[in-house]
Amino acid sequence: FNVYLSGLHREGEGELENDDFETQQGLLNVGWNWTNGSRLSVVAQNVESETGIPFVTPDVPTPARRQNAEQRLLAVPFRWALNRKWTLNLMASEVTRTFEFSDPEDPSGLTESTTDADTRTARLASNHLIGSHTFTWGGEWREDEVTDVSNLGENLDGVTDEVVSAFLQDVWQAGDTVRLILGVRYDDTETWGSEVSPRAHLGWKLSSFTELRVGYGKAFRQPSLGELYFPLSGNPDLEPETSGSWEVDIVMTPKDGKNRWQLNYFNTDLDNLIEFDFANYTNENIGSAKIQGVELVMNTALTNQFYQLVQATWLDTEDDQGRPLLRRPEWSGAYTLTGSFWDRVRGDITVIYTGARWDVDPTTFERLEIGGFATVDVSIAWQVYKELEITARAVNLLD
Repeated sequence: FNVYLSGLHREGEGELENDDFETQQGLLNVGWNWTNGSRLSVVAQNVESETGIPFVTPDVPTPARRQNAEQRLLAVPFRWALNRKWTLNLMASEVTRTFEFSDPEDPSGLTESTTDADTRTARLASNHLIGSHTFTWGGEWREDEVTDVSNLGENLDGVTDEVVSAFLQDVWQAGDTVRLILGVRYDDTETWGSEVSPRAHLGWKLSSFTELRVGYGKAFRQPSLGELYFPLSGNPDLEPETSGSWEVDIVMTPKDGKNRWQLNYFNTDLDNLIEFDFANYTNENIGSAKIQGVELVMNTALTNQFYQLVQATWLDTEDDQGRPLLRRPEWSGAYTLTGSFWDRVRGDITVIYTGARWDVDPTTFERLEIGGFATVDVSIAWQVYKELEITARAVNLLD
């Protein structure tokens, strides 16, 4: 039996009037473990936020316009190891969301609105170890329900959308040097029809510590409830995103086990990419886009107690007009130092770098390039007893 409890508070304020935000989050995870890794959990989460909207257009300030959001999650994940070769994973969950908009000074007369968006999900995955194969099959059901009411009347009354999915995957360990993964997923939606998304992945050990990995896959993402129905910015006419991606990885793990390096090249073509249109203050499908990049990850042991993780990413993006995608830096990276300081006390410090990127000027709505920045996150964990650990974390410590 174990209990995990965490909380988060974030707030910030801009230079304009009514340009502030505040977020609180709480998470509780209670679980029971038994034979062969079986586990039953109950997970509850509550997230609340309040955001000020300083203007609609640069010459129209909105000093009284506010948005409030609350999201509550209740999930019951269940892992049942029937034997050493057969494991069932089941999960049932419900997420309830409330979005509230208010502006008593709105000239159009829309002074307040409330959107309730609920999601219910059930998922089953069955894993089977058969010789050199690990075979997985399963399915997922999801139902979204939305109600939207404003002071001008009712816009949506319990509108629902249902998605039914099925998936298959086989992981074949073909000898000591080759591993092949083949999978396929089928999604059937009430609103956008159906889509088949295959994937294939090959891993080949070139030596005892070097592995070459090559993969390709297609993906299908329906618009989220917030993208569809969030007050003012939601767009119910959005189309799903589809993509095709391939990647090549080199992974090196020396025999001492103290170091690991991974170099990854990826290339993705997207259709109907969903982006926020600042000029129209709504979500839009921007057409096609291309993303390619290189990522380097190094994990090394400095001593028996301290480890470091270095990550660096180069990204090249382009929309269907030949422009870089918004808010995607060309260069980014992170450095994490983690370890045990004293008996029962451990911690980590992370420096995150975000390079220059294109964005939209909040007052003119023109595209502009914003310079890079770095943040520092710190956490400390104290093992009070074998059954109790307390963790404190500070995000963006230097503001």
